[in-house]
Amino acid sequence: MIVPKGVFSYLLTIFSSPAFAVMELPGLSFTPGLKLQDELRLELGLPISRASLVRSSFILVAAFGRCKFRLTSESVGLILQATIGCVAAHFNVARLGDRTFKFHVSSREVFFCGSPSVLHL
Repeated sequence: MIVPKGVFSYLLTIFSSPAFAVMELPGLSFTPGLKLQDELRLELGLPISRASLVRSSFILVAAFGRCKFRLTSESVGLILQATIGCVAAHFNVARLGDRTFKFHVSSREVFFCGSPSVLHL
């Protein structure tokens, strides 16, 4: 099968969009994440996360309690996008345990300057 150039980036855009998240996770609002993303970009001049991992990338762990929906790397990425901004796929979320996931942000500064919502997803 031959895949036309640009299809993967197009699909990444679609599946990381707020419209897709509404179908996957009803009630999820992206407003808080967009606000925090803008604040950190103004304060630090840094993105929340990057499309590719770089040396300054910082790994964080998110642990979840009871959920009304199935936790997957994709759903956790969307929750992160709604909470702290960026694009879900850029967090490179990976499952560590049943309800524990690791993800990447662009640098330590992003974590330490972030709002308390980063600590309490």
